Amino acid sequence: MAMDLTGIHNENEFYTTHYLHEILEKDLRDVLKEWRRAKKEEDISPPWEQVGKLRRRYFEMRSRLEGTRDPESRIRGQRHVLKRLLTALGYEVTPVVRLTEDGQAIPLLGTVTRSSGAPDLWIVEVVDAEGEETDPLELPLLTDQLTQDAREDGRTVPEGPLA
Repeated sequence: MAMDLTGIHNENEFYTTHYLHEILEKDLRDVLKEWRRAKKEEDISPPWEQVGKLRRRYFEMRSRLEGTRDPESRIRGQRHVLKRLLTALGYEVTPVVRLTEDGQAIPLLGTVTRSSGAPDLWIVEVVDAEGEETDPLELPLLTDQLTQDAREDGRTVPEGPLA
């Protein structure tokens, strides 16, 4: 039986059709097996169940933030749900600031590194300060997202969206 790919969108044909239909399931087999084992032996819900349980909190957060235009309030309001979502997906949430070569600050919610210590993934939070439901890739970083130490050091974020 082939894996159900309902809801999976192959943006700009990033993956080949062959990969999605013939190889993806084999690549994910061990991960899915481990999640099922953890549920059975350790009573740990697999990520899809944890994410499903966040549905109500997500919509409550959206409702609360609907009239909020203060960036700091929006950050606090969304971060609680983001932390739960990222944790459900297996990521550790540890906010940190990374500096670009020109000294600008990139606020991160977490990082994944390779065994060499090189970054493999940066988890970048964006904030729709105006509540306009803007595409997340078009949103700029905000100074309010920086840690207190970075703000006290006078750090600034890059202007405009990162994408």
